[in-house]
Amino acid sequence: MNKKLSWLCIGMLIVTLIGCDCIRIKRLASEKHLREDRVNYIYSRDQEEPLEEFDEEEIYIHNEGDGKTVDITNEVGSNGGNIDRNIIDREPGEDGIGGSVLPGGGKVRLGRVRGATKTSSEKLDPSYTDVPKKGDKKTRTTTQRKPKSKTDTRIEWIIFTEYPIQEEITAPETVLLDGVEVQEGSKISSGSHQIMVKHPGHETLRETIFVPVGKKIYTFKGTMLTLPRRIEPNITYDISPPSGETSLILVNERSGKKIFVGDGTSVKPGEYQLKINRRGYSSISKSVRIYPLRSTYNITEMLQAKPVKIRTIVDYDVEPTAGLKNPSVVFLGRNIQQRIIDGGSIKPGRYSYKITQPGYRMQGNEKQIEISPGEEVHTIRGMMNVQPRQISFEIVKDDILVPLQGIFIDGERVRFDKAFVPGREYRLVVKFRDYQTVEKNITITPGEGPYRLDVPLIPK
Repeated sequence: MNKKLSWLCIGMLIVTLIGCDCIRIKRLASEKHLREDRVNYIYSRDQEEPLEEFDEEEIYIHNEGDGKTVDITNEVGSNGGNIDRNIIDREPGEDGIGGSVLPGGGKVRLGRVRGATKTSSEKLDPSYTDVPKKGDKKTRTTTQRKPKSKTDTRIEWIIFTEYPIQEEITAPETVLLDGVEVQEGSKISSGSHQIMVKHPGHETLRETIFVPVGKKIYTFKGTMLTLPRRIEPNITYDISPPSGETSLILVNERSGKKIFVGDGTSVKPGEYQLKINRRGYSSISKSVRIYPLRSTYNITEMLQAKPVKIRTIVDYDVEPTAGLKNPSVVFLGRNIQQRIIDGGSIKPGRYSYKITQPGYRMQGNEKQIEISPGEEVHTIRGMMNVQPRQISFEIVKDDILVPLQGIFIDGERVRFDKAFVPGREYRLVVKFRDYQTVEKNITITPGEGPYRLDVPLIPK
């Protein structure tokens, strides 16, 4: 009886133990945890997301430091090695990513990790080491499963240029994601990526971005720095200049910095004050905007020659009297005729000219001259010969013409068309009907038109 009771108790105990194990196994399965007692290795999984099976992974772990247990949590997902936010992601290769310092002074070294679940965590006891050698049969391998995201992340970007400030580059020339060209709206996986943006006239923009899991749209924002743009001066002249240099300066309107433009000069895009100067030409000063482009920036301007001041020096065979008009120079050019008095100015160029003055004629024919652009006064010299004058037969008293019997010079009766040389002295005799005869010496002065006689009228 006692033996039967003993065997019955033993059987019930076995059934109970088996039942407990089954319940424990079922509980573990329902919780979907994978636990490794040796290192207390835990994988926590999302209960709502569908799961996807991944390949095996090898995890090499070494905990050392202050003798404390450390928790390692993968906050990034399956990027192959970023196990904790405090661990630097060095893009692991075949030999692992090296050691990283954890909070509390602990250190972790990891080997190749593939498909690590985002919320997976691990507790490491002090001084725990699991660094199997290559080919070691004790190398621990585990099979993991990763939540499959229901949301596809797509990338967009907002790219600004350094100049004009806060102006958007609506269509960058090239955008590369991890070395592959992409378009806006392309799919992008969660995790760390290298983005590169290229656009004419700008430095290449390179940045590392991090895409969170479950984000519908990831928007990348960046500002591209502008590249210096080559300046190509193209300065022309309305009249060819003599030897000399043209000064071309760009003054940055923000900083005030002056840039002297020469062969091979390049400047950063921006707003500038352009100043062009050359001796003998009107200066140019204007605002320009240089935009970021791959091509050269051409400065195309024409300089206008300034009028040149004329000085007239004239010699005379007979000096002019006071009150006579000053000489002037008549310039004849292509489609131009211009009279310039002494001290006046004229546009540089090729001309023929003659000097004119009442009562005189320039010695010789018209002369050719070329006036070059410059600041100097241009001097013109000429010899003026006095011109013969006729004598006026009109002698008036009280606005009434006085009758004449004759005018005689040097004993000869003067005809109305007879001309006399100014500057010479003559013996004048004038006979009147109602007045006494006048005899006197006269000198005809230079001038235009007939010489008017000045004689007294004395009644007979």
